[in-house]
Amino acid sequence: MTQSLSPPTYYIIMYMFKWGKIFLRNQIEELDEETDDLEETVESTNFERLDQIERKQFVIQLHELEKMKNRRDDLRMILKEVSDNE
Repeated sequence: MTQSLSPPTYYIIMYMFKWGKIFLRNQIEELDEETDDLEETVESTNFERLDQIERKQFVIQLHELEKMKNRRDDLRMILKEVSDNE
């Protein structure tokens, strides 16, 4: 049993849906920039020259990079599903 939405409710939902997609795209762009910056830092770091504390910080950066990539991929999947269901 489905009910049709009143025009104001429909437009409010569509407006929220549109801005939700824009928010997701912005989040993905920010994560892309952050992961690119962090990847450059990781690639330019010579692990053998780091002392023990710097190595720990480097490993933390690697974990942070992996988390950011996973979050970005999750947001992309959500955005794709939302776009496919329009």
